[in-house]
Amino acid sequence: MNKYAVRYCEILARTVIVQSDTYEEAEEKVQAAVDDGRIVLDAEDYSECEIKPSLAFGKRAIPDGEDISYYEYLNVYNMPVAKGMELER
Repeated sequence: MNKYAVRYCEILARTVIVQSDTYEEAEEKVQAAVDDGRIVLDAEDYSECEIKPSLAFGKRAIPDGEDISYYEYLNVYNMPVAKGMELER
């Protein structure tokens, strides 16, 4: 069976209202608030997710011998199973 690298990306977003003379100044104020920790995004700011091919491999199978040790592995059989139910292997 082939191995594929799939990229899962969660996007966090928050809209804030800023008083300023120009839009550019408003962006600078927001960046300053992020830099000093007044704006910190968390799970409440979840906006959307994307599932796409990895940037490194695209949609092609990972070649044998490729060093993929630094990636997380998804083992679909390592999931909790309801009592009395078994997964087909």
